[in-house]
Amino acid sequence: MRLGYGALLAVAATAAFFSNVSLYLFESKLTEVPPLWWMGAVAVLALPLAVPYGHSLLVPTAGIIWWALGYLLVSLCWFAFFPTTADGVQEMRNRLLSVGLIALMWLIVQQRGALAAARWTILGGTLFAAGMNLFEFVFPGTYSTTIGRAAGLYMNPNVSGAALVLGMLVSADLLRPWWRIVLVAIVGLAVMATFSRAAIAAWLLVSLTLMAAPLRAMGAIRALATVAAAVAATGVALGYVFEEEDAARTALRAQVLVDRLGVISGGEKADLSANERRDLVEAALESVAGHPWAGSGLGANKFSSRESGSHNLYLDHAAQHGIAGVLLLPALALALVAGTRGSARANAMRVAFFLLLWALFSHNVLEEFYLLTALVIQAAVFRESAVRRPPEVRP
Repeated sequence: MRLGYGALLAVAATAAFFSNVSLYLFESKLTEVPPLWWMGAVAVLALPLAVPYGHSLLVPTAGIIWWALGYLLVSLCWFAFFPTTADGVQEMRNRLLSVGLIALMWLIVQQRGALAAARWTILGGTLFAAGMNLFEFVFPGTYSTTIGRAAGLYMNPNVSGAALVLGMLVSADLLRPWWRIVLVAIVGLAVMATFSRAAIAAWLLVSLTLMAAPLRAMGAIRALATVAAAVAATGVALGYVFEEEDAARTALRAQVLVDRLGVISGGEKADLSANERRDLVEAALESVAGHPWAGSGLGANKFSSRESGSHNLYLDHAAQHGIAGVLLLPALALALVAGTRGSARANAMRVAFFLLLWALFSHNVLEEFYLLTALVIQAAVFRESAVRRPPEVRP
């Protein structure tokens, strides 16, 4: 199959933004090209695609585009009416980049063959990321900034887990039922290798609904046999890994497991990240309580000596925008679901659920290029399904 210019650009842009390769190469000092330059290069290459829209002034839209415009308007209003700070300028810059990426990817995936190419690229990127995580599980510390927890090119285990789950949701419909189950299993193993509690919980919750229909279609006997085979294969692989590794790696895995379970048992075993997050949440709640209605303006979501967000996007938005801020992300989730029907609606609900859930554990949701790229692609899938929906037959 020949791919046109738009489809080829969709493959390149999706691979660059979803895989996190641009940030990895920069952070690992393998190149001095910052990630923003990658976005600029894609934007320049996409300029010819915008010419027909500029001539006709007819641009395909969807809920995510209207949400992006509303998000930009809210950001500009709060930036204009509150005192300017360095943190506020940085926050405004981040939001402009996010809205710009949404618009850029939306333009690209509207081209002939581009959406399908982008989805297959997401699938390939998800499998590649899963493979890197499994490799890093065997050889800890290869890529991750947290030794003992796999992350691949995402470097951050939590980000890696989120990218894998979202990539699975965006690309699963491309596969036949049996292969869809295989994808879910592979992603599950890769997510568990991150030891990210939030990502593992998200994978478990969305996988239950994602695999329900394929398992029913296979029948009870074949479904049980498939699950049993997957469990047995996983057990054999883990047994081989544990048998071949040295005592140092075994001790490292044990320590990571104790640290991740510490937040459940509490006391002295509570890990440092959990304590830090608790302090940041308390600081965020104090900020929200001080200005509950309109917030304190852009950049007011930097707390404690680390100048970090609260690891909860709802609290970060509330600190900056008050009550209106709490509604920003639910509005995006609603924009993704609105107008969808049938199987497209079911997957839209999964993506929206994951988005709302992940925002409880991260304040960077609307700044992550991998996440925004996947959301735009999925929004385009939902729009395409609505446009091509067959007419209703009236009795």
